[in-house]
Amino acid sequence: MHLYPVDDLSPPATPPSSSSSSSSTSSSGNGDHSNLSSGNKSRPSQRLRSSYVDLSMGDNPAQVSSTLDKSRLDYIAKVKTTFLQLSNQQKHIFLSELLNCCDNQLLAFVHTLIAPRLKIDFLKQLPIELALHVLSFIDDPRTLARASRVSLFWNDLLSDESTWKALCLRQYRLLRRPPPRVKNTYRDYFKRKYNINHAWQQGGQTTTCVNNIQEALVTSLQVEDPYIVVGCDNHKIEVFDSITGKHVRTLLGHDGGVWALQFIKGSDGECVLVSGGCDREARVWDLKTGQQRHVLRGHSSTIRCLKMRDTKLAVTGSRDSTLRIWDIEQGTLRHVCMGHTSSVRCLDVHGNKVASGSYDSTARLWSLDTAECLFTFVGHHSQIYAVAYDGKRVITGSLDSNIRVWCPNTGNCLATLQGHTALVGHIQLLPSDPSILVSGGTLRRR
Repeated sequence: MHLYPVDDLSPPATPPSSSSSSSSTSSSGNGDHSNLSSGNKSRPSQRLRSSYVDLSMGDNPAQVSSTLDKSRLDYIAKVKTTFLQLSNQQKHIFLSELLNCCDNQLLAFVHTLIAPRLKIDFLKQLPIELALHVLSFIDDPRTLARASRVSLFWNDLLSDESTWKALCLRQYRLLRRPPPRVKNTYRDYFKRKYNINHAWQQGGQTTTCVNNIQEALVTSLQVEDPYIVVGCDNHKIEVFDSITGKHVRTLLGHDGGVWALQFIKGSDGECVLVSGGCDREARVWDLKTGQQRHVLRGHSSTIRCLKMRDTKLAVTGSRDSTLRIWDIEQGTLRHVCMGHTSSVRCLDVHGNKVASGSYDSTARLWSLDTAECLFTFVGHHSQIYAVAYDGKRVITGSLDSNIRVWCPNTGNCLATLQGHTALVGHIQLLPSDPSILVSGGTLRRR
């Protein structure tokens, strides 16, 4: 559901003035909306009554003269003057007699003149401040969204920040202005929060991937078009179509559980997968064909994590406390990174550097070109399970329940994020807005 569609609809007409003016409304009608759009909230309380000539012939005297001669125009003017001098009861009788002389076609024409004048835009009749006060009593955003489609005037009125700020305060307890975005408005903030909550509450479409995993444990997973790739502790890698959920193929070759995997789609359309696990080997696969390209040997214990920079280079971290940098195009070892004193649990790559987190409670930043350890980040009191690196900061999550933010240029700790009560096992910077970090932890049961 699109919450805030906007249609370019004309505002409904307001009832005629009680005054007996015969001036044209063309300038008055256009002025109502232009005042609001230009920021000037003042507007006429009512539209002026239009003359017969204005409604049927426009403002072109030549066109009127070609239809009615001067004597008839004078006669119409006299009838109009006489009509205005009648009492209300006399006007009723006059109009009744006049309408009795009309056929269906003329009555339809009269209807087109009368119907718009009987429509009342009650918000347009009110001062802007009072109209906004009336709208502030609406708590349902769907009602506000529908109201914004009534007319251009209503749409402009509902674009006012005060209405959406009040809604943010009531529903999301927002006490300060939304964080900077491309559109820094309360309306956009509310729309984003509402759509996220709606998606979580309503849920998405579920696609079942028919498989033969059975009792095996899924240890690693990546979902990215066009594939879903699942690593299992039964030594197998299962590949599914991400759109249909159909099983594509099973990759066989590992002699132990598959604990880490990642695939990247190349510029030429190829999909390269790297996997690693308990057999201490990393394997390079062509996902399109299922062909195994290389077997990368060298680790002396389980490969617990890996990251690909591109379709040419990958880094693996192992329980043997080392990192290994591989040329996955040629299937050769480039460098071995030594420095951790316990299992390497997590990795993240950016540019020509890789960040690693270890069970030795430290994180390190390495050069992919030389395997040099650039910085060691010390501060956690327990094992590090998650790391994120975007070139501007290294972020680590630990069993000590804290998240720490480090400077990759100095090695200093910039901040400690507290809130989790147990293991922080997953962290990720939001790709669309790297200023937002998402973290996942383990609940501590009492």
